[in-house]
Amino acid sequence: MIETIVRSSGFRPNETKVRYLEKATRQIVTGVVVNDVRNWPRERRRWLRQELYYLEKFGVDSHLLRRRSERARYKEFIYGHVYALNSARPDEAQPLLQRLDAIEWPY
Repeated sequence: MIETIVRSSGFRPNETKVRYLEKATRQIVTGVVVNDVRNWPRERRRWLRQELYYLEKFGVDSHLLRRRSERARYKEFIYGHVYALNSARPDEAQPLLQRLDAIEWPY
């Protein structure tokens, strides 16, 4: 039905990009799961919670050393992820934001 509407409007779908998904299949658009409720993929939410846990447990410097990551812009990086989650799931992001605010950043 959608293909008929697209073609009748004068457009031609790119067949290499077209996918037909069942209702039970995880449907991702621009990194956000859009099935019934907008949400981030489970793996990404788990990663974010894990990052916060390690920041709280080991501290920023120790965590970044274990991660072999540079300190430059890490605070902005992690806050950006929480704010992005906030746009899809504010109920899940607010506690994470409070935990982030409680971390002592050395810079």
